[in-house]
Amino acid sequence: MHDISPRVLASGRFDLLHPGHIFYLKEARDLSQEGELWVIISNDSNTESCVLSDAKRKNKVESLGIADRVIIGRENIDMLATLREIKPDILALGYDQRPEDLGKTLGRYKGNVSVRRTEPLDPEKYSSRKIKELLDLIQDP
Repeated sequence: MHDISPRVLASGRFDLLHPGHIFYLKEARDLSQEGELWVIISNDSNTESCVLSDAKRKNKVESLGIADRVIIGRENIDMLATLREIKPDILALGYDQRPEDLGKTLGRYKGNVSVRRTEPLDPEKYSSRKIKELLDLIQDP
């Protein structure tokens, strides 16, 4: 643990930043109990169909003032290297994030980290998928 208060790691694409993202980041911030919140923005090479570049998405998340550190993720999504670099005490997962290989990675990490899932705000109203569907309807009447 880091100086009594935990270091929390949250991650995502954060494309078309919306209230659901902000809620997730605030939930992750609450887990830190006055510790550090690090946020990883998905690298452009690891994501498909993002409207904004990783640099623009990083700037938008930074501008919220919720996270202590915002970084762009590695090109090859090397979660083990990321864990070793950041050394989080808690991984904050959004309600819709699927950590398929997380168990195997955590087993190789050899650090003390807990995984905590955050609650959704209103997934039928605030999700990137829903927002993109609405934009598609507007663009293709």
